[in-house]
Amino acid sequence: MTHTPFQLVRQLLARGNRVHATTRAPSPGLDALASKPGPGALTVRTCDVASPASVNAWAADLAADLAAEPLALVIHNAGVAKWADLESTTAEDMVDVFRVNTVGAVLTMQALLKVGAVGQAGAPPAVAAFMTSKMGSVADNGSGGSYVYRASKAALNAVVKSLSIDLAPRGVTATLLHPGWVATDMTGNKGLIDVETSASGLLGVLEAGAAGALDLRGTWHDYKQEAIPW
Repeated sequence: MTHTPFQLVRQLLARGNRVHATTRAPSPGLDALASKPGPGALTVRTCDVASPASVNAWAADLAADLAAEPLALVIHNAGVAKWADLESTTAEDMVDVFRVNTVGAVLTMQALLKVGAVGQAGAPPAVAAFMTSKMGSVADNGSGGSYVYRASKAALNAVVKSLSIDLAPRGVTATLLHPGWVATDMTGNKGLIDVETSASGLLGVLEAGAAGALDLRGTWHDYKQEAIPW
C-alpha cells in the first residue's frame, strides 16, 4: 500500500508496539498485518471522522478494549483533498473538506477524552500528533490556489495550537506533523520521497520529542525534524 499511515502502522508494529488502527473503509492490507505474527499487536476498527456518531461509537469500543491502559500516542491522519481553483471552488467543497480535515480532528479528541482513552488524571504523559500539510502554512504560500485544501489545513493548525494549550494540564502534548511531498495515490504518485522515508522520519520526530531533543508542544515539524513556518 502506498500510504504513509499504513507505513506508520508497519513501523510501529516492528518496534513492538500495540497499535489500534482506524480506517473508514475495509483495508485488506491492515487485516493482513493484524493476522501476521510479529513483535507488535494490531487491532483494526472502522470510523468515519465526518460522522459524530461513528466517532463516538469507535471511541467507546476502543475504550472497552483499552480497559485501564490509556493511549500513549494518537496519530490523527484522516484527510481528504479537493484541488479546486478560485473559479471552481464551491461552498459544498469547502464544507465537505473542512468536515473531515478540521472538524474531524476536534471530534476525535473530544471522543477520546470523553471515554478516558487519553487525558486521565494520573495517567502517563501522552502525545496527540495531527497530520497536516505545508500547504496550510500562510507564510509558505507563494503560489496561491488550492483554496479548499489550504484553508482546511490552516484551520487544523489553529485547532491543534489551541489543543496544545488546553490539553497540557491533562498531560497530553498536541503537535503537528508534515509528512513531506510523498509519492502516493493522492499526489498521483509524484513526490520527493517515498512512504517508508516519510513514516520513519515522522516517527523520528516523535522519538526526538520523547527524548527531550525536540519540543513538540504546539509546534509543527516535518519528517526531517525541521520546523515549519505558520
